[in-house]
Amino acid sequence: MEDRLNKALKPFKAIKPSADFMRYSRAEILATKQKFFSARRSWHWNFWSSVKFASSLTLATLLVLIVIGGLSYFNLNLAPTLLTELDKESLLREANSLDFQIHLKELKYYDDSAKEVAALLDQVTENETNL
Repeated sequence: MEDRLNKALKPFKAIKPSADFMRYSRAEILATKQKFFSARRSWHWNFWSSVKFASSLTLATLLVLIVIGGLSYFNLNLAPTLLTELDKESLLREANSLDFQIHLKELKYYDDSAKEVAALLDQVTENETNL
């Protein structure tokens, strides 16, 4: 494969640019502004890149510390209030402090409504059996 490629490219070695093209290319290359980095410029660039890196590293560290601090605050202060079912003593204290008030009127209402519903269901079943 390489031999075929070398044979195909060999005739292109003999191609030479024209004199006009060489003059035009040389003039274009020499007319472009060349960039020279002096030692002072290089030091200035290195200094600012170091400052940028240090500041980004500092900010990333602060962000990690804030996240860790927030998680530890959540675990120490908020989690016990959110997960009270894990503390049996506080649950027992809360259960003992509950005050149950039974409203007799509500009980009578629910009892009456249950009896009415049962009577209506009996009527519906009677009507269905009569049909």
